[in-house]
Amino acid sequence: MPVELHIRLLGAFELRASDGRPLVVDSARVRSLLAYLLLHADAPISRERLASTLWPESTDPQARTNLRHVLHTLRRVVPGVDHRLRSTPSSLRWHSEPGDTLDVTEFERLARRAGRAGSTPCGPRPTAIPQTCSTTSTTSGRPPTEAGCGTS
Repeated sequence: MPVELHIRLLGAFELRASDGRPLVVDSARVRSLLAYLLLHADAPISRERLASTLWPESTDPQARTNLRHVLHTLRRVVPGVDHRLRSTPSSLRWHSEPGDTLDVTEFERLARRAGRAGSTPCGPRPTAIPQTCSTTSTTSGRPPTEAGCGTS
């Protein structure tokens, strides 16, 4: 069974093995590819789409070559990636292993749970936002809560 991966995308990128040791991913492109695959887990993504997304300024053949190089690096630096990465000649699909964690998934789960409970992660869900309030109060320049807006 492959090692469990614990991945943080919110804030600074972090990848750790189940034993807590950090897995160093120096390449920004490898981190970008991994993040893209994780955020689209279990969905096949065309290699063409990935290449053009990660290298929008490159020619199509150069972008596909770059993708092959980054995939090679990803396989070298992330243990168990071949158990998770489903690869065909035309697409890639990430499938997390049991025990893998992703902070974005955990955040979304907690936000859904809070929504069902009638609150948000920051407190009770507002019932209405006054029409006269915006990000800052136009009369005072202060945030709405300090200017008397957005309070119930």
